[in-house]
Amino acid sequence: WAREHAAEIALERLAMIHTDLSPEPAAEPEQEGDPESTEETGETEETEETEETEEIEEIEQEPVPIDVSAEDFRAAVAAASYEIVERPYLEQFALPDDDFNNASPGDLFIRVTRPLFEMEIGQLAPAAKNVAGDHVFLVRLVGERPAPVSEMGPSDLQSLRATAVGEVVRDFEEKTFRATSSFLIDKYGIDLATWHEDGVLP
Repeated sequence: WAREHAAEIALERLAMIHTDLSPEPAAEPEQEGDPESTEETGETEETEETEETEEIEEIEQEPVPIDVSAEDFRAAVAAASYEIVERPYLEQFALPDDDFNNASPGDLFIRVTRPLFEMEIGQLAPAAKNVAGDHVFLVRLVGERPAPVSEMGPSDLQSLRATAVGEVVRDFEEKTFRATSSFLIDKYGIDLATWHEDGVLP
């Protein structure tokens, strides 16, 4: 039984590490109608407030990446009797030694999990299974660095050029052709009452 459910057990244990390292939710500010005033307003309002609270508590929040220090992460992993495997700096679809046959399940998982490359340094992703469902991973981003220029090919340079041109064009359009840009206001005297009403302009 344990072998058949090993992935589910591992997912639960790694998810518990993520949960234990998660910051405590901020206390909600007290609303009007505290326990004392609720009692004064009558039993009906107290019952409705209790039912609403129970409905809110049933909604579970999806786990999200959290900020965790290296020391806290290592301590939590060691306490759960797991080991940390450090991966070298690689681009998303790159593999160690460029050998697909020797890629580990972790290499393949990282390769196809785009959200891992959108995390901030020091963040810990929620525990997740791989596509096959036979391995579970808890990934923390230690650092990032730009790709070495010496390893860039023609396609990489073309992609960078397109990105740079796109950023320049967007910046020019934002500053020049946006309705509330100073260029249009100063040159053509455009001024709409709705801009002031919506707080776009003073």
